Formats: sequence, C-alpha cells, structure tokens
Amino acid sequence: GLHTIEGFADKPSNPDIETLWQTCESFLESTREKSRPLSDLVKTLSSQPYKIKDGLLEFWLPTYLYIKRQDYSLFGENGQFIPNITMELFDLMKKHMGGFRVKAYAVDGVKIQLFNQYRKFLRLGDDSTIQSHSFIETIKPFLFFYTKQLNDYAKHTKNLPHKETILFREVLANAKDPEKAFLEDLPSALGYDDNKLNESGNVQDYCSLIQQAVAELRQCYTQLIDRIERGLIERLGLQSDDYSAYVEEIHQRLEGVNVNLLSHRHKEFFQHAMTRFESRTDWYQSICYVALGNQLYRMRDEDEVKLHSE
Repeated sequence: GLHTIEGFADKPSNPDIETLWQTCESFLESTREKSRPLSDLVKTLSSQPYKIKDGLLEFWLPTYLYIKRQDYSLFGENGQFIPNITMELFDLMKKHMGGFRVKAYAVDGVKIQLFNQYRKFLRLGDDSTIQSHSFIETIKPFLFFYTKQLNDYAKHTKNLPHKETILFREVLANAKDPEKAFLEDLPSALGYDDNKLNESGNVQDYCSLIQQAVAELRQCYTQLIDRIERGLIERLGLQSDDYSAYVEEIHQRLEGVNVNLLSHRHKEFFQHAMTRFESRTDWYQSICYVALGNQLYRMRDEDEVKLHSE
C-alpha cells in the first residue's frame, strides 16, 4: 500500500502510513522558498515521535520522492540541478543523503503567470501549476540556446544595443537553480520585482524584453561581420556591397600578385582571400583567422579595432 502506479501523485492507500505521508508533505511544503537537504527529512523521521528504522526509510524515501517527482527540483552535491529521477540516483542518495537538496515548485499567482509567459514565448500551452516535466520542457530551450546556439563571441560581447540583453545572458550563464533563475533572478535583473509584475501588462512587457534579448544575441555575430564588411568595402573603395559581386572584384585586383614575393604571413592571407566560399560568413572567418591569429567567433570586443587595422 505504499504506492499505486496509475498516476503521478498517488498517495499511499495504507492508512497506517498517513502520518508519515503528512510529515513528508510538510517538509516539502517548507522548501518552497528555499531548498533543504534530504538529510533534514531523514533526521525528522528518525527522531521522536516517529523513530522510523533505517530499513523502512530505505524503501519509503525513494517511494515518496518518486510519487512527488513532478512537484520539486532536485539538486546534487555541487548544487547542480538534476532533471531526471533514476534508480542509480536513489543508490547515490542512500550513501550520502546530505548531499542532495530539494525545493518545491512555486504555486503563487505571479510566478505561474510568469511561467506561462515563458511557455507562450516557446509556443507551449498554459499550465495551471508548475510541475517537473512542464518546467524542464519550458527552461530547456533557453539553456540550450545559451550553451549550444551562442558562440564564444556572443557569450562575451558587450557590444549590444540594450543592457538588458547582457543581464539576461549573465543569468543564463550562472543559472544553477533553474526555478530561481527564471522566476526570481531574471525578473529582478531586468527590474521587475513581484509588485511590478503584479501590475497589469507588466508580465507581457517583461517577456518582450526576453524576446528582444534573444533576438539581439542571435544577431550580434552577424552584425560583427556586417561591420567588418562595411570597413572592407570603404577602405578598398569597392563598387558593390553585395558579397558575391565585391569578392569577384577583390579576386580580379589580386590575381596578378606574384605569390613568390610575399612574406609567409602575406602569402597565407592571400591564399585565404582568394579561396572561393559560397558563404559570406565562411570567407570572413577565413581571412580574419589570419589577421587575428585566432578564430573570429572567439574574438573579444577590445580586438575589433585591431582587426580592422590588420
């Protein structure tokens, strides 16, 4: 009677375990504002008036955590968010319960409203509560965007139109507790406390800032290449601003160069400049690699003036 398998939140059918269940529920409720180590719950259940023996706790705690798995975030020893509950994880918990912390998901109105605005941004449906599967579904695209879709330049440049974009990126970069990051840290960084979010229309305004930040981070590397391109066209007095046209003009100007008279570095640059690329980005990355001595996508803001000169 510990657990029935039909649903996500099936409390035990055995009435003798009701007090044990309610004690665990109270513990979970106490973690809504701040995470707590699971060892606190073990200590409570092992003490008066419960005095639960280790043998039962080894069955009960994994069962309770599995039944309630949609209602909390779990964190490991290094504070890392753990998205999935597995049997291997329960084995680790058994050995070092104090290394794991839990935090119940928020239930108040403004956080649910904020959560659903994130979901609208991702074209996901509204949810009346925050649960593990929907929370992971909602935050994963943002974290994937930062870790996988932004190159090194986009992760570090401050050459962005709005300071809010930099603040947004910093929260993503430092997010350890995703719920806190998205429902507390990010609104706070962008100047939206709970009172302001409660005012009509402000949640939508806040999410417009998120959309703006995502767009600016997506575009900043292309805009870097745009600036390099404009400088090249101006310095060389090229007739066209279309890549396919002006690169032919450059090749025609350089085709009479005697490569044997070039220094090693100039010869390398010449070969990169004369290589034909379908993609404008690939061509600029190629010639800038020689000028910088590094990949263009790893460049820092302070090197941009030097790059134009080189």
